[in-house]
Amino acid sequence: VPGIDASGVIAAVGPGVTGRPVGMAVFAIIGADEAGPNGAYAHYVIARADSTAPKPANISYAQAAGLGVVGVTALGALDEAHVQAGQRVLITGAAGGVGSTAAQMAVARGATVLGTASPRHDAYLRGIGVSKVIDYTRGDIAGQAGKVDVVIDTVGRMEAIEALHALKTGGHFVSIARAPVTPAECAAAQVQCSGSPGHAADAPLALLLQVGKLAGDGKLAIHVDRTYPLAQAAEAVQYVHQGHTEGKVVRVVSGPRGSRGR
Repeated sequence: VPGIDASGVIAAVGPGVTGRPVGMAVFAIIGADEAGPNGAYAHYVIARADSTAPKPANISYAQAAGLGVVGVTALGALDEAHVQAGQRVLITGAAGGVGSTAAQMAVARGATVLGTASPRHDAYLRGIGVSKVIDYTRGDIAGQAGKVDVVIDTVGRMEAIEALHALKTGGHFVSIARAPVTPAECAAAQVQCSGSPGHAADAPLALLLQVGKLAGDGKLAIHVDRTYPLAQAAEAVQYVHQGHTEGKVVRVVSGPRGSRGR
């Protein structure tokens, strides 16, 4: 069963589980190592207690279903790059799930955020605090961006290489997309390069709780691009693979206790 992001209400708990009572509204990241055919595209799913966090009361289940993976991935990348107030941060693929989440988190830290996207995403990105939207189809991303302190790459391919050249000497490049950037290129540019901070399912609970707090404090909004019923999960995946989403695509599971997100 596919799917590693979920939100809903706890139906049962295992022996020794504390702090996660039955009936609690949560969002969770489902580990691939859980026993049995377990995935988020289902009416019921098994999640580890330390991969489950309280759902912020101010967001819907559909929005909460989009918090986990993009949240810990974006937060891990920003922590890896030590993003802080006053910096200029360039995010490739800024309209996507991780990109838009990283943009909001960087803005919350006091950074100035630039993002690559197609022009049709301009209004959305400016609405979440992106100061400059760079049309990647025009090329010369470094020229459009000017010098930046940090690059968070969510796209890879040539776009990542172009973004690398926007970094100041001593800047930091973090890619979650296996960018084709070699150590030699990083050394030549005199910048520090890092790969993905790790698989989201292995993120510590503290990171998941930080994501929930940002959403609860109104500093992180998950934009739900589209929702699909669970029976149309394949269509949802096809839409995501087209690569033009704004935020997240959510599968909605309906049952006797209402709608939940996957």
